[in-house]
Amino acid sequence: FKDLHSVPWKRAIMVCHRRAGKSFSMAAEMLKRAYNGPADGQYVWLSPLGEQSILNVQNIFRTLDDQGYIVSFDKQSGIMTLANGAQIQLGGDRTAEKIRGRYLDGAVLDEASQLKPETWAEIVSYALADRDGWAAFIGTARSDDGYRLYNMYKTYSKDPRWFSRMVGVMDNPEAF
Repeated sequence: FKDLHSVPWKRAIMVCHRRAGKSFSMAAEMLKRAYNGPADGQYVWLSPLGEQSILNVQNIFRTLDDQGYIVSFDKQSGIMTLANGAQIQLGGDRTAEKIRGRYLDGAVLDEASQLKPETWAEIVSYALADRDGWAAFIGTARSDDGYRLYNMYKTYSKDPRWFSRMVGVMDNPEAF
C-alpha cells in the first residue's frame, strides 16, 4: 500500500483479504492527513460496531504514534485529540447518527459493506461536502451482501480520481 500514501486521492476503495494491512495503512494515512490538516480538523473512522473501532483501530493508531501526535484519547466518546487540535473519532454505524450536522475533513468506512448504505448516502457524504473532505471505503469482499464492496470496486477502479486496490489472499504469499 506504499502508493496509497504518495499519490493524491479524494476517494479510495480497498477490497482486501483479512490481515492484508488495509486498516494499518489507512490509519497511517488518516493520522498523517489529520496531523497535517487544519487545526480544527474533524475525522471519523466508522466500523460496523463502535467497540470494533475502539478495540481494533485504537491500538493501530497508538502503534503508529511514535512522535506523540495523539495527546489524548477518550474511550467513552472514542475521540482522539491530536497535538495540532484535530480530532479523530472512532465509532460505529450507530454512532454515525451523531455526525449529522457536523463537518468532516476525512472519513474511513471500515468493512464498508457491513455498514448501512444510508450511513454514507445520508450522513457521511454530506458531512464531508462542507469542507470537500476525503473518504475511504475498506473491507473484505463478502458474498452475503451481494458483493456490495466488490461491485463498488469494479465501478470505481478505473476512475483516476479514486485510489483503488484489490488484494486477494492468493496475491500475498506471506498469507500462507
